[in-house]
Amino acid sequence: MRHAPALLLLLAVALAAPFPAAAQTPTYETVELIPASADAKAVTVAHRAAAGDEVAPPTVVLLGAAARRAVVPDAACRVLALDPAAGGVTAEDDRLGAALTKLRLRFRARALRPVLVAAGENAREAMTWIDRFPHEFAGVLLLDAPADLAMAPGLAESRGLGLRLVGENAADLRRRVPQAPGLDAAFVEDGSAGALAKALAELVPPAPSAPEAALDAYHHAAAVADADAYFGAMTADGVFLGTDGEERWERDAFRAFGAPYFRGESAWIFVPRQRHPRVDAEGRIAWFDEVVGSRHYGARRGSGVLVKEGETWRIAQYNLTTPVPNAMLADVVRRIRRAERGQPETPATTVVLVRHAEKAAEGGSDPALSELGAARARGLAALLRPSRPDALFATEYRRTRDTLAPLAEALGREVVTVRARDARGLVERIRREHEGGRVVVAGHSNTVPALIALLGVEEPVEIGEADYGEVFVVTFGGGRATLLRLRAEPRD
Repeated sequence: MRHAPALLLLLAVALAAPFPAAAQTPTYETVELIPASADAKAVTVAHRAAAGDEVAPPTVVLLGAAARRAVVPDAACRVLALDPAAGGVTAEDDRLGAALTKLRLRFRARALRPVLVAAGENAREAMTWIDRFPHEFAGVLLLDAPADLAMAPGLAESRGLGLRLVGENAADLRRRVPQAPGLDAAFVEDGSAGALAKALAELVPPAPSAPEAALDAYHHAAAVADADAYFGAMTADGVFLGTDGEERWERDAFRAFGAPYFRGESAWIFVPRQRHPRVDAEGRIAWFDEVVGSRHYGARRGSGVLVKEGETWRIAQYNLTTPVPNAMLADVVRRIRRAERGQPETPATTVVLVRHAEKAAEGGSDPALSELGAARARGLAALLRPSRPDALFATEYRRTRDTLAPLAEALGREVVTVRARDARGLVERIRREHEGGRVVVAGHSNTVPALIALLGVEEPVEIGEADYGEVFVVTFGGGRATLLRLRAEPRD
């Protein structure tokens, strides 16, 4: 299937060399983002800036060499390139987050929200990127993705994200995409140049209006710790309302409070995801609400007022809030009241980890369970059903999903698929989404010990090649983690 590019500005993150030389391909500058270490290569990018525009944000990330066929380099393009197959940084690598931050600072992108483009098997890597960093990208374009592609759970929280699936499997993948508010998804079987150009154009954020550009500059100034620009973007009597009920900061007091944060490379980073601005009839006052993403705090809502002083838009008020789902509101209010009364609580979270049950001898690289394994899975269900776990996670392999199938059926819950290699991402998700809850994870002999360590257990754990029955119960909270060992026996 042949794909051709849209007339767009382009970005690609990369550890690989620049694109192969061709008549229409400009020269690339290689920039090092993260230095090499004793056990890891340096993280570098191959960068091409548009003529006369060195600081404008790139717009598209190409993940892997296969995605390059989506783009014909153009004189107005700027490109950075990453190829995981060439030993590059992957979603499981902690350096990826640092590299994305470095990109935001290095290229002074006031609203760096590129579109992530991946093709073929690299679509799986793209989904892991979205799961770990749901607020970094404006959209995702997947070309010829595998029919069994597991969609990133992060899609459900990526308000304002666009998703385009292009290729012969697009229709089959439709049923795998979560129904989430704010997720703009479309499925295109036509892989022609025109269809691909249209899909890309739909994902690229439009150019900002003057008030929006002022907000982008405001967020960017915090990202690069430019205190003069950040507080200068506010009116002299400007007010910032923070998420704490006591936080009402007038500009100068806010600057004094924020001074320690602006002494480093970055104060804080909020990435605009959705924005709804309005301007009065005279063009002097604007008001807005927006959703901004934070790597540490998830989606937040900002709203406020800008006024035009001469020809410059400045912020008269910015109100930052953390939206709370209605279903969780009563519990949040209860916890706030306990804290106000001097009764802080740290809810304990319980994670039950098991290796998959015995697998069948046949079945290639992804076998089902053997008869003994199916019996052990039933025994595991009998053991864990009384605890009524809140969530069930298994890797992309059939044997782990089958291990939890009897428990899922007994509880009336679905088994959520996660990537076996993304142990850190799964632990982050458990801490973020299931604090105070009970979770069951089915993994492998090499992934379960890693998960236990990441959950804070200091005692090393090893699982023997022939051991399929051990059940590890990790309870953590209040800065400590404990480990309990049980066994699941086969059950008829």
